[in-house]
Amino acid sequence: MARLSFAGTLDGSTYEGMPVSGRVTSFYGVVRPELSQGKGHSGVDIAAVEGTPILAPMDGVVNDRFTTEETVSWRINVARIFGNCLMLRHSDSDGSLLGYSIYCHMAGEPQAQRGDSVKQGDLLGVIGSTGQSTGPHLHWGVTVSDNPYFSRSKGLNDAFKFLEINNEAVSAKQANHDELQANANDLIDSGQSIMNDLIDTLQGKVEDMGGN
Repeated sequence: MARLSFAGTLDGSTYEGMPVSGRVTSFYGVVRPELSQGKGHSGVDIAAVEGTPILAPMDGVVNDRFTTEETVSWRINVARIFGNCLMLRHSDSDGSLLGYSIYCHMAGEPQAQRGDSVKQGDLLGVIGSTGQSTGPHLHWGVTVSDNPYFSRSKGLNDAFKFLEINNEAVSAKQANHDELQANANDLIDSGQSIMNDLIDTLQGKVEDMGGN
């Protein structure tokens, strides 16, 4: 089953990989009373030196981008929170939606335009502290719903749940589940065959082997 898959590893509060390596200063779901009206954190915050490259952790297409120079009211509101930011749409090989990811608080404008295709490892922008931020860091958010603008009411997810090592565990678990299901199906078929033979015997039916 295809799903989002990001290249990186998490060891305690230290993250290594893409989009940026650094110390995790706020995990997904953490309640910060002074921010977001006490609601759980909508992504993960990774601190890094200003100007550090932010790299795409997975292939995608730029769904939208925002800058601190927005002039339309709703876009100004997004930029007021996320600063210079970029959103990627991630798809399966057949084009079906896997999810969206967002990269926020960039020092300058994102390095890709709306509609651009990006490959894993491509430059998205650099670490900054624009928008609602107390220091240089990346806010990295993920959703697997049809939710390109990261509405809380439409579901948000923890990016760290989609790291490659976790996906391997999910794949192994799925493979084990498939094997158990296949074994269960075999047992059901065997039991059904035994039951049919018993019914035939009780009804006095004779098996026709087709021999002469």
